[in-house]
Amino acid sequence: MKQPFCTPAQALRRVLALPVPATERVPLDDACGRIAARDLCARMDQPPFDRSPLDGYALHSADTAGAGEKTPVTLPVVMKLYAGDAPAAVLPAGCAARIMTGAPLPPGADCVLIQELTDGGEEQVRIYARLQPNANVVFRGEDIAAGTPIATAGTVLTPAHIGVLAGQGIPNA
Repeated sequence: MKQPFCTPAQALRRVLALPVPATERVPLDDACGRIAARDLCARMDQPPFDRSPLDGYALHSADTAGAGEKTPVTLPVVMKLYAGDAPAAVLPAGCAARIMTGAPLPPGADCVLIQELTDGGEEQVRIYARLQPNANVVFRGEDIAAGTPIATAGTVLTPAHIGVLAGQGIPNA
């Protein structure tokens, strides 16, 4: 026996009358493939500070004026920064800081020169290129800013979502 067709309005009423599934919080380990019941937003800026995307030297861009392969600029190296370090001081004008990928820029520095465009000096460095302000800098919150939705309500959570949520210290979805 065939069911008679219903009007669009009747179909809509029937769909809206269906029970709403219950929501629950689950550990991130169990959240992949689940649907976010609410917006899941970043708790903090990522990265949480301006950082270097490469190994090289943090500098004041003004100190690189005139630098070139035939006219290098030589600067003293006054600090060395690795990922996880916190700069202990402001980078003085006319000085360089040896910096590794992921390390925070010291206050005062406004650019990072890739090590291949230097002589790799430890005590002093010869710079073979001129840089503009903000060159080779990953700024605080550039990947994701605090408050930005990682997954909006209704999003099917993927491994990528889970990774970002975990990195934000969010234990449940």
